[in-house]
Amino acid sequence: MYDPLTSMAEVTLSIDNVVIATDQIDRTTQYWSYTPAEAGEHILTISCGSVSRTITITATEVTLEDVSEKSGYDFKFKASDFATNSAVQNWSSNGITATYSDNFDWINGGLHTEEDENGNL
Repeated sequence: MYDPLTSMAEVTLSIDNVVIATDQIDRTTQYWSYTPAEAGEHILTISCGSVSRTITITATEVTLEDVSEKSGYDFKFKASDFATNSAVQNWSSNGITATYSDNFDWINGGLHTEEDENGNL
């Protein structure tokens, strides 16, 4: 919010009419990232002096399928092991050697987006 009388402006952020932050900001671009903790409609308000901007969002509840880890593995690696531990890339034990596809994504723990012949991700 622009105030020609000063290079700084006091801005207040509110969620559902509850003030969550008040700060002095300069004239550079500012970003507000909000992740709701509860499903439903939420009112986000940015205020500066007598000016305010209200944004109404609707958050939908996310349900995650319970995927229990299977037991009985001989070896187990976490995705973070691949990006941070070069020993995993050349791992072998008791005659078993790990092999990886040519397009294995070492930076992101092996996970990356691929598209099949139908364009599905």
